[in-house]
Amino acid sequence: MREFILYSQKGPTGPFNVKDLPGSGRVDLIARAVISALWISHKLRDNVIHISLNGPPNSPKVITITSNIRRVSPDERAIGLWINKILYGKSNPGITLRDMSFGKLIEEKINEGKNVFVLHEGGEDVLNVKDFGNPVFVVGDNIGLPDDIDGKKISIGPTSYLASQCITFLNVFLDRQSSI
Repeated sequence: MREFILYSQKGPTGPFNVKDLPGSGRVDLIARAVISALWISHKLRDNVIHISLNGPPNSPKVITITSNIRRVSPDERAIGLWINKILYGKSNPGITLRDMSFGKLIEEKINEGKNVFVLHEGGEDVLNVKDFGNPVFVVGDNIGLPDDIDGKKISIGPTSYLASQCITFLNVFLDRQSSI
């Protein structure tokens, strides 16, 4: 199982305006990352995505979404609605909300024995990584990542891509490697 962590500097930690996903802490970006991490044609991947929310009013929080999610279609609005419902205290199998900082989430993954890979333009080329083991990939939002993250820096190239594009690339790359 692959895990992804999306660090969202402005991601809302309380209910937000679902009619304005971009203006509500870039929930549109969060939703696209969730779609890229979990959905493929006609089914869900057995992946997990953790969204580290660091915006107002009650940061920090982590929303975790797994392939056990139900009654959610792969579109930005549907994902945004469910994130909002979770922040309002509702529940859905496969979605959890915790009061947790980004640093504690990374520490938790390291303590679980996961291999943490931080996406960074200056990191080691992903094509040269020999063993991903049990990977957790960390990507930043449009603002970026904090500088002091534990984990191996890897790169999918010198160009800065959207978080959702990085996740899609990594899924396709690892899918192809596992089929060889």
